[in-house]
This record gives sequence, C-alpha cells and structure tokens, in this order.
Amino acid sequence: MTKTKLVEDLKEYFASKGKFLTYAEYVEAEDAPYRPQIVKRMVGSWARLKSMVGMVEPELASVSEPAVEQPAPVVEETTPVAVEPAPEVVKETPTKSVEKKK
Repeated sequence: MTKTKLVEDLKEYFASKGKFLTYAEYVEAEDAPYRPQIVKRMVGSWARLKSMVGMVEPELASVSEPAVEQPAPVVEETTPVAVEPAPEVVKETPTKSVEKKK
C-alpha cells in the first residue's frame, strides 16, 4: 500500500460521508477503510492527511462542521473609583564638596 493509494481511498470515503471526518469521528466509524493507527503511521498526522486530501479534493477538505457560535463575554459594569494624584516627589541634587589641596 502506498501513501497515494491511502489518500485516494480516504478521499473517496470522506466524499461518501459528505465531509472530512475528525480523528475522533474516524475512530468511531465502523466502516472505515483503514485502521486509524495505520493512517497516522503512513501520513504522519491527521492535519497532514487533511492537507493531502485538500490537494486532491479541495472542496472536501474545506467542508467542516458548522462553527459553534461562542457567547459574547459578559462585562460587568463597575462604578468608577476616584483616583487621587500621587504626591510629587522633589529630588534634591547632590552637591559636590570640593576640597582645596594644600
């Protein structure tokens, strides 16, 4: 089995499913053409497999699950706190004491 044959078979499998499956979905699938460990060993990673399938069948790799909309973060309103300005610090410049030599 070559890597090219594996990618072609998986491309057809994903096309029959209608989308590129995640690794967890592929592991759960009963009709997967190859064991998940074999796929990872041949290709290297699931992300690399997705890019390889995307080179052969771009629209299949771009189809993914619909994005789950994240709720907007809740911003609590706080009352403004009065901030007093910091007191000014006056630095004295050091003076040189010059002694005359005799």
